[in-house]
Amino acid sequence: MHFAPEDLISLKLQRIAAYYATADLLRSNHDLRLDMSDMRQVENASYDAVIALDVLEHVPDYRRALREVHRVLCPTGWGIFTVPQKDGLTATYEDSSVATSKDREEHFGQWDHLRIFGDDFPIILQAAGFTVTSVDASWFSRGLVERHVLSPPLISTHSLATNHRRVFFCQKA
Repeated sequence: MHFAPEDLISLKLQRIAAYYATADLLRSNHDLRLDMSDMRQVENASYDAVIALDVLEHVPDYRRALREVHRVLCPTGWGIFTVPQKDGLTATYEDSSVATSKDREEHFGQWDHLRIFGDDFPIILQAAGFTVTSVDASWFSRGLVERHVLSPPLISTHSLATNHRRVFFCQKA
């Protein structure tokens, strides 16, 4: 199951997956119209993988969403996540009083974000029942990093920049 699927990734996965379903809460042009934090219509242990790239910052109850992902994964299933993470931010920052689009952009980096994640994201994933492997540009050769822009050629000085992107591969524990 792939939440808010990116076209290029979706096309590649459709070709190799035995079964591939797209899901989104707001857009109806997907296989499933689904609230990630309340997937009661999805049976326990029904997916081998759930992918959510830059989705959790939009979900009001992201901890519940992670528990739901854990529930719908098969016993050895994988969650694959990316989130915006402010460089050097120790703990995830969220504040429900930040409600306007302008204030959200100022506090979280984008008008529709509800938080910006910190270095505690792997701990949050572990608390949801996952064994976590964090992959960043250091896992690859310099040539691959440069060719695929896995690390920014120029470091952003914006206070909310995510200069050091990571992909979190999370196996159901």
